Amino acid sequence: MSVNAETMNHFTAAAKSGSQQARPTAMYYLAQGEQQLGPYSVEQVTELLRNGQISPTNLAWREGMETWIPLQQVLGNLTSTVLPAPPLYKQGQQAQLTPFQPSYAAASSTLLMPPSLHWALVLLFGFLSSGIFFVVWWFIQASWAKKINPKDNSTLFLILATVAWVMSFFVYFVSFVSVAVMGEPESLVLGIVVYLFLSVGSSVFFVIADFRIRRTMLDFFNSVEPINLQMNAAMTFFFNTLYLQHHMTRIANWKKTGKLG
Repeated sequence: MSVNAETMNHFTAAAKSGSQQARPTAMYYLAQGEQQLGPYSVEQVTELLRNGQISPTNLAWREGMETWIPLQQVLGNLTSTVLPAPPLYKQGQQAQLTPFQPSYAAASSTLLMPPSLHWALVLLFGFLSSGIFFVVWWFIQASWAKKINPKDNSTLFLILATVAWVMSFFVYFVSFVSVAVMGEPESLVLGIVVYLFLSVGSSVFFVIADFRIRRTMLDFFNSVEPINLQMNAAMTFFFNTLYLQHHMTRIANWKKTGKLG
């Protein structure tokens, strides 16, 4: 979506007017679909409008307001001639509205807060649990990625990777039991081949999940909440969940302090 120059000038003038509705020092929270964004300053909101990332009809909230109202009412009323045209209505279409509560905004954007456990602790717990904690934490990261992008499918690849991982050890164990009990060495050879196949498949699925989470993070934090996030592909491949967690912790600190460490 785009906002024309007249609209942007109107928003900019309203932001600088010092009126009770739009104070320059106020921090605003925005509703985008089922997601809550922010907090943003008036200048950041204006920039999002200029880039077409939000529209004047997005719901907004700031401290002191009783409920969420359209952004155009927060920063100043617009005439109908400058509002974007609504999407074409299809007969039988039903509106899907998600109610928002002011308490969301008061939580300082905790709705999209990433898991903030330090990567070194993830590494420690992973070793102490023989790798089980790594898998659990992968799912926690994928769950958060799903919140900021409902189309993210990294969880699916994590499920496939976990199933293949568990099956590889099961096949390996059964192969040795077959040799020990029934004395069939060919069972061991077949078991090792299947074990290697499942292990490689599991690793591939884990890598795909890592890069899906990485893509979701890059897209979100360079558009919806632009912080110029940069993530190295090679580091993602070799350090997977630990590297992802490093950046998630940075983002969590930024949401809490306003500084990207």
